[in-house]
Amino acid sequence: MSEQSGQDKYIKCKGCKCKYINDDEHIKEDFGYNRLGERLKACVKCRNKNKRDKEQKKQQIIDTNINCLCTRCNQVKPKSDFGEYKIIALDKELNIFQEVMLSYQSCERCREQCKKYQADNADNCRERNNLYKQQKLQQEVNNNTEQTCTRCLKVKPKSDYGEYKTYAFNKDSSPVQEVMLPYKSCKACRDKDKIYNKHNR
Repeated sequence: MSEQSGQDKYIKCKGCKCKYINDDEHIKEDFGYNRLGERLKACVKCRNKNKRDKEQKKQQIIDTNINCLCTRCNQVKPKSDFGEYKIIALDKELNIFQEVMLSYQSCERCREQCKKYQADNADNCRERNNLYKQQKLQQEVNNNTEQTCTRCLKVKPKSDYGEYKTYAFNKDSSPVQEVMLPYKSCKACRDKDKIYNKHNR
């Protein structure tokens, strides 16, 4: 969608400051949109240039055991500046959860800046995440055969969900009846919860 302003004939790129025609076709071709349907601030040329620079910096890392590339600031830093975190991951062969230590992809300085930004803009971040979730849940699906999982937000066939038995109040006939209702989350998400809960009892 073209942007309306006092000077809406052209749009300026945030990176190279070049001007582009402000209409739907040119915006889609020269800029693109994010997952919320908002126009990206940098043009395609600038984003491709940044990707090439990032690849070149990756090639500059001689010893990956000593240096790492931060995914946020794109700077090569010692591995000691990244740190590690503990997660519980599923071992597919043994079908159990195990504790593993993984290295952060971003340096400690960038993570602190991100935490500070999220703390200062907590309401805005929460609102954007809720908006994205609503868009995923309200996306067009074939109501007869497909459904959006409330956990992984993926569109899957209704056969992947299953049904459960419960008791519901029926005003027309007897007060309480047995009914079969479909799950809102898919079987894969529910199985992950079962394995996780079994491991953490």
